[in-house]
Amino acid sequence: MGLRFKVPHTLILLLSMMVIALIATWLVPQGFFTTTLSESGREMVVAGTYQTVEERHYLTPWDLLQAIPRAFAAAQDVIFFVLIVGGVLAVARATGTVDALIGRLLERHGKKPQRLIFMVVFCFALASSSIGTAGEYIPFVIILVALVKQCA
Repeated sequence: MGLRFKVPHTLILLLSMMVIALIATWLVPQGFFTTTLSESGREMVVAGTYQTVEERHYLTPWDLLQAIPRAFAAAQDVIFFVLIVGGVLAVARATGTVDALIGRLLERHGKKPQRLIFMVVFCFALASSSIGTAGEYIPFVIILVALVKQCA
């Protein structure tokens, strides 16, 4: 029997990356690049213009602990949206709404799975483009997979 590698918990991985980044602020020379605006209005880095700074700023372990609530504050709109979508999906699954929706869609469009898949993907794309997010719709992929499985 060989040694089995077990991936650490996600929070341990995130914390270790944060500690590595903290240590990197002490080891990597601090500096900046000269930037210019491109024709499209994006900020572009000019190659070969890196300059180190005279006065270094070292992050402390306290800064590491403060980064976590700051990150939550910066991402609060996405976190709230994911919780709302997850809650709505959980309620819809618990009440049988998702199963009823899948059954109804299969009754009406089960003979033409291409049309069914197009409609569902189109709805996802429409919602993503109107709200401006896409990753929050990943839980709804379960519905699409269930539809495709039933059609096959």
